[in-house]
Amino acid sequence: MNAEKMKKTFRIVGFKGEGAFTEFNTEVPKRARQFLERLHEIEAVPGPEIALYEPKRDSDHLEGVYYVGIMVDESLTNVPAGMKYIEMDEEYVTAKGSVHHIGELHSYLLK
Repeated sequence: MNAEKMKKTFRIVGFKGEGAFTEFNTEVPKRARQFLERLHEIEAVPGPEIALYEPKRDSDHLEGVYYVGIMVDESLTNVPAGMKYIEMDEEYVTAKGSVHHIGELHSYLLK
């Protein structure tokens, strides 16, 4: 796996999810499939699929928030019902890989 630190403006439209970190490896792919079933509702050119995660702070931090969706090139003014639009301009660490190996990717990013 390859990780990269970068500063970039991310424009993302997708679903918000939350739950136990131990369940992310099954819940995130399931939520991503639900999102992709509604991809046609987005009035933008779809970019790469993306998942964003709240980092686990310590062993007592058992639940977290995540987002699954796609990146878009332009700001959205019309967001489909039940979806969120996020625009962020900060430093990030990224890793690329299959959503089916999300647990491994998450562990790699935490290192």
